[in-house]
Amino acid sequence: VGRRGQGPGEFRYPLSATVDRDGRLYVADANWRIEVFVLINGKYEYERTLTLELIAQDLCFLADTLVVQGLSLSRQTLIHIYDRAGRRVRSFGEFYHSPSPDMNEEFGLGRIACDEKRRLIYYAPRIGNGEVRAFRADGTLLWRTSFSGFRSNPWVSENRTLTTRLSRQGNHTLVTLAYVDGHGLLVQWTFRTWQQLEDEAQFGTTVSFLLTPGSGEPRALGASLPLVPAI
Repeated sequence: VGRRGQGPGEFRYPLSATVDRDGRLYVADANWRIEVFVLINGKYEYERTLTLELIAQDLCFLADTLVVQGLSLSRQTLIHIYDRAGRRVRSFGEFYHSPSPDMNEEFGLGRIACDEKRRLIYYAPRIGNGEVRAFRADGTLLWRTSFSGFRSNPWVSENRTLTTRLSRQGNHTLVTLAYVDGHGLLVQWTFRTWQQLEDEAQFGTTVSFLLTPGSGEPRALGASLPLVPAI
């Protein structure tokens, strides 16, 4: 689907994708756009481009609304709702505030999952604090679950600026946030040791949890479940 480039139906760096009820494929690119493809005779053909005021890190559909996770510094929010025409309906989810723009940006990157049965939107940051949140479609926070023992790279102050360093204790990174109908919300982090971080290893030990959708109550699945990057 698509090809490298800056034109209609082309990509510079695809970040995420989702499919609507009619089978249209929405692909978010790092060039502030979402390319939309329609399935015709078994093949996806370019249909149109949605231009956003942010870079969409993750996408999912909740009924007829497109839910986008991305940083919009002008709005100071993390989750944004659009209609099919690409018009913003609402934004919510507090943006992380600190003196460091780099820290704010890093903590503001995450993943989302949509639960149409309960009309809930789940969000978790990729790094930082091992937290998962559930929002109603109107932006109301329903629950927030934080996991103890979550490791991340420390931020230190040097010459009045905040910089990050590799954690000697290793760190966790979010790799999966997916609603599995009939089971719950699957959350997976990968833990990398200091040596794996130095070697720039993409994955380490994957730790999995299944959260109850209505309350956020977690059930540990341990490290035996294989990595599930998407469902």
